[in-house]
Amino acid sequence: MPKVKSLIKDDVPKVNWLWAIILERMKVKHYTVRELAERVGCSYGSMRHYINDDPWNWPRRVRESVCEYLGVNIIVTPNGIELEEKK
Repeated sequence: MPKVKSLIKDDVPKVNWLWAIILERMKVKHYTVRELAERVGCSYGSMRHYINDDPWNWPRRVRESVCEYLGVNIIVTPNGIELEEKK
């Protein structure tokens, strides 16, 4: 019988919605990391490292360019940050 308690963790991190949206938009629109790097004006090597890290740790210019290219608005409100798709 497997030990179920060892599989359950109470310290599961919250979902990083910005990262989730970026990866989802890339998949749905069939964009590669290379295409994304060319579009936002950074090197392919840098974008390969960025895409594996939290977007809030990226340089602001890169994060905002990626969001604009993928059609994601970042809205800062008193209650926190909201994300919405551009129409």
